[in-house]
Amino acid sequence: MNFRNAISADANMLLDLTESTFRESWLNEGNIFDLNAYVAENFTVSVLNQELSNPNITYLLAEEKNQTMGYCKLERNLNPDGFKLKNPISIGRLYVRKQFQKQSIGSKLLDESLLIGARENFNNIWLGVWNKNPEAIRLYERFGFRKIGGYQFKMGNEISDDFIMHRPI
Repeated sequence: MNFRNAISADANMLLDLTESTFRESWLNEGNIFDLNAYVAENFTVSVLNQELSNPNITYLLAEEKNQTMGYCKLERNLNPDGFKLKNPISIGRLYVRKQFQKQSIGSKLLDESLLIGARENFNNIWLGVWNKNPEAIRLYERFGFRKIGGYQFKMGNEISDDFIMHRPI
């Protein structure tokens, strides 16, 4: 498996990847109309092009045999609301295509994210995770993340309680 940073030429492929993995993860968890509205607002080529041109945002892609299996969105110098972590980097999203799950790709993306954080001299890394996703929570705990708070994630009229998890780098 190889990792690389997405570039602007990847915008259409990245749109398909981000939208499809988000839908795969959330399709059975709420109202389809709320899901569709959230996707229409947050997963567009315009949004991705803005993010890809932002030097504080990296889309890390996991690829093998010309297939993109998953990704991780890293955002530098972003603190969770209500916290003042020293020199933070966040994992805004970490998704793996359904057909590639259970192959440790998420773990490898986490490993690579931690290496990037260390290489770039960040002190802290944090992420948000849905409180009803025990598998993801266990994965993050295995990597040394601990719950430090929570926030509400709004998708249309649906509101979910999510955990903020953190670890030093």
